[in-house]
Amino acid sequence: VPQALPLDSMTEEDRNVMQTGIQYYREELIDQPLLLSRRQLKWLQRQDPAGWITDATYSGAWTAVLNQAKEVYQRTLWPAHEQHNARLLDTWLPLIRKIETGMIGRLEGLSGSTWDRPVRIDLSTYGNWASAYSPDDDHIIISSIDPMLHSTLFLEFAFHESSHLLFQRSSPFRRALFQAARDQDIPYPKTLWHAAMFYLTGLATRDALHDLGLEHDLIMEKKQVFQSYYAQESFRHALEQYYHGRWSLSQTAKELVTMQ
Repeated sequence: VPQALPLDSMTEEDRNVMQTGIQYYREELIDQPLLLSRRQLKWLQRQDPAGWITDATYSGAWTAVLNQAKEVYQRTLWPAHEQHNARLLDTWLPLIRKIETGMIGRLEGLSGSTWDRPVRIDLSTYGNWASAYSPDDDHIIISSIDPMLHSTLFLEFAFHESSHLLFQRSSPFRRALFQAARDQDIPYPKTLWHAAMFYLTGLATRDALHDLGLEHDLIMEKKQVFQSYYAQESFRHALEQYYHGRWSLSQTAKELVTMQ
């Protein structure tokens, strides 16, 4: 993103406004987990992007800082960010539209749940350490400046994060893991379901793109996500057997929870 030029050309007044906003963020907001930002994000989505924010739900100071920083940001940095976001969407949105019906059906079958509502994706300059996260089951934030996401990883992230809608605690997949752990008197591995969802979504994305003649490397490999699981051949084998319909969900769950 060509940010150097607008940053270098900022007036001292603009710099002061942005620094005030950054300082407020450091003192008041930075210690709040991004995954708990759902309410504030939904609040921001309700505001008029063309006008001033008058709603002081969170505080008059926060609203004032946003209004001041917004004016400078929209005039200086936003044009470059918007252009960058548009390029990303122009590249991958047509492919999402081609594969989304098949992907949703595949992921519904793997999770045992039903995709029951649209999922909103917001592009952002920052998307946490992984470059993407879900503040809500039907809301995703994806970084548009991570170089890795200017590849088919963007598609997998879109479907992986959307899959939180399907792999909730009440889903048959997660219930099967919990039941398998209880049956074998094993402490429930709390992050196992998420690692399994990562891998299954990656397999489905790779197959969907392969059908279009495109190669795809899984997020778990490229971003080194959940390596303690992904590095185990038994983890990959069990989920591949389930993915291809060779193992039942209960058998897969039993194998997964007994891994070291």
